[in-house]
Amino acid sequence: MQARHPDTASRKPIATDAVTEHRYRHRCELQIRFNDVDAFGHVNNSVYFQFYDTGKSAYFYEVNGSLAADGLGVVIANVNCTFITPIEFGEPIAVETQVSSVGEKSFTMKQRIINTSTGEVKSYATSIMVAFDIRKKASVEITPLWLGNLSKFEHRDFAQSRATATQL
Repeated sequence: MQARHPDTASRKPIATDAVTEHRYRHRCELQIRFNDVDAFGHVNNSVYFQFYDTGKSAYFYEVNGSLAADGLGVVIANVNCTFITPIEFGEPIAVETQVSSVGEKSFTMKQRIINTSTGEVKSYATSIMVAFDIRKKASVEITPLWLGNLSKFEHRDFAQSRATATQL
């Protein structure tokens, strides 16, 4: 796994998501393993979720420096995946990740798996991530540190958009 920020000079810029109109600012290159492939020579659909989890972990490390910055962990409350075209063994792929919205206790992550040679989108997923205190076994508010780190990385003011959503 090698995660790289899109400003890295050795890569093509990451495209904009037509749905959210925001750039994917994080890319994690993936290696397809022998056991990821089914009898048809395609990556098995259950493996896509492992790829997305790998992208989430790399994203959190780049944004926060750890999986549990400021004592806050996150859990997946919901995940939806759309399979577009099969991924073949040996195909160069990466997961691109972005946070599209932030609420009081949760945020939405959008991800997609792309062929890094052609830019073809193979699959996309949306996950609802919930801030969680493992000791209390309860959801908690997203801390100012997380909110600031997410806003800075995504070049968006999530505090302002969260306040606007609350007023509606």
